[in-house]
Amino acid sequence: MRNAVSPAFAECPNITPWFATGEVPVLFYTSTPFRGLDVLLNAFPKIRAAVPNVRLRIYSSMSIYQVPEAEDQYRSLYDLARSMDGVEYIGSVSQARLAQELTGTAALMSADDPSVTLL
Repeated sequence: MRNAVSPAFAECPNITPWFATGEVPVLFYTSTPFRGLDVLLNAFPKIRAAVPNVRLRIYSSMSIYQVPEAEDQYRSLYDLARSMDGVEYIGSVSQARLAQELTGTAALMSADDPSVTLL
């Protein structure tokens, strides 16, 4: 079905949210790099100043379009992410792995809607 939840996400277990456990929030970026990754990386130091120890995991690359890493025009963004405190650049992963990783999500940013969704 168009716009339906992937089975990998539908099968994820419910977990206790970060704010109930006292853990540090983890933010996730899961879109293509041209949909605001630069904006998020520029804003992240201010986010981290407001929420000390917050972490950001980035699951993004152009490999979903079969662009080889050596030809990916967004490599400088990935390098910037790797150099920033609190940021972990992971790259593109399978839907099953992404679903598993997102069980610890504190917030997602939608490329279609610039608002932040707290989970």
